[in-house]
Amino acid sequence: MPANDPKNTQHPDIQQSSRVRSLLMKKLAAAAKVIFDFLTILFLGVFLALLTILPWLLRVGAILLWLTGGYTAVMAIQIIYSPFSNREELLALQFAVILLMVALVMILFLVRRRYLWGGLALGGFLAYELASNATRLANSEYAGLIFRVLPPALLSVGMIVITIRLKKLRSGHKLRSRYPPFLWISKLISRGGGAVGPKQ
Repeated sequence: MPANDPKNTQHPDIQQSSRVRSLLMKKLAAAAKVIFDFLTILFLGVFLALLTILPWLLRVGAILLWLTGGYTAVMAIQIIYSPFSNREELLALQFAVILLMVALVMILFLVRRRYLWGGLALGGFLAYELASNATRLANSEYAGLIFRVLPPALLSVGMIVITIRLKKLRSGHKLRSRYPPFLWISKLISRGGGAVGPKQ
């Protein structure tokens, strides 16, 4: 077979294009590897950043849930009691809800600070659920009984139970009666007067 058979030889342009093609494939593979490494590092950095700020995100979520629950409860009182209450009574009820929500924060902060954020989230969720269900019941047949008769009745029963319990404790000498209620107010006033009063 002759050495210069055209079947065994290739045109120089074809050889050059194949070399260029292989070089381009190598460059593309290297660029794809660099891009993949960059995206991996970026993803891991974002993931670590999210893990770092996750406690703060949960705290912000708890605060937002607490605020949402309080706002929903205030608006539920506006919807339920506005038809048969004047403006002052309505503001008093809304202020009572706000006071309860703030008292929850203060109690958790002073007594169980480690449960503060979970308590905020749980309190906001419960307030939202109760307010939503109360708003749905506002148009029911027994809305007057539920919202006008039941709350004062429960409050009266609670006060009676507390009074009876305190009398039993006092009669059994389990509660020291020589410490009257709100004694700390008089002590605070006396200390303040002694501190700021004029010297003799």
